[in-house]
Amino acid sequence: MDVSADQKARLGRYAIARRDDLGATQQEIANRAGVSTNTVRRIEAAAASPAPASSTTSRITAKTLRSLSRALRWEERSAERILAGGEPIELAIPALDERTWTDSRGRVWKELAERGSRLTPRQEQAITDAISRLLDGHDT
Repeated sequence: MDVSADQKARLGRYAIARRDDLGATQQEIANRAGVSTNTVRRIEAAAASPAPASSTTSRITAKTLRSLSRALRWEERSAERILAGGEPIELAIPALDERTWTDSRGRVWKELAERGSRLTPRQEQAITDAISRLLDGHDT
């Protein structure tokens, strides 16, 4: 997808803000997105020093945009939405009924839901792995 300097700067500003909200590093976002850290740096760097309006466009693949959206916990096409002048859509945590909250998994997921926006991707993965081991009976 051809992206103008202004579009890339806009995407960079949103990516920086969201990454900060998530408490994640560029490396963590790159790992989650399956892209190089350099890719994340270039996207974010465009926000700090956008190229002159007369400069040529650059290319960002649709796959990279979708991966970035996923890594930043936005709906799949949010990065494309930003490039088009719209707003990203943050992924919502599904609501669970009260009965679900009362079982052990429900309590854990409720805690994660309440703290989820403050967890880094690394913390989220560590918790997910620990829960899986507990539920599988491998860690008592």
